[in-house]
Amino acid sequence: MASYTKRPLRQIPVEDLGGGLNEASPPSEVPFRECLIAENIRVGEDGRTKEKRPGLTKLDSIYDFVSKEIYGAFGIEESDEVKVAVFLEDDIQLKSGNEWGSIFSPTKKINKPVSVVQDKGLVLVAGYEKLITIKDGVANYSGVEAPESAPTVGTEGVSGDKKIKDYP
Repeated sequence: MASYTKRPLRQIPVEDLGGGLNEASPPSEVPFRECLIAENIRVGEDGRTKEKRPGLTKLDSIYDFVSKEIYGAFGIEESDEVKVAVFLEDDIQLKSGNEWGSIFSPTKKINKPVSVVQDKGLVLVAGYEKLITIKDGVANYSGVEAPESAPTVGTEGVSGDKKIKDYP
């Protein structure tokens, strides 16, 4: 068993934290790109105060659909704000301000992660049975749906119906 000398911790700025947080190794054996304690902050404008950096929030602490599987969570830029969209097995929820709301209920449940692409205010979501678009907080299946039945025009008509030959 390796022994190590207990030394006081010191603060150093780390530009490359590619190794992450290491809570398992003794302090003397922590590799260069890893650290024992890390705070996600940025220095305030005065150069002395600390400000919490924006970042990920544990989703189950801020939503009320805990019992459903989550297959993606993305920030969607709309107007002057970024809203959080959560893609569930049978629902799409959008958080605006402090409120969550359902914006779409697909016809089939999913069981794998979704892919999201955003460009110029239009969001495309792949992973449900059809491609879904989200624009201005409204979600729809993409494309044109074929009608159940189509109008027909016959050559023979009854009463006041126009015949094809009567159309200009």
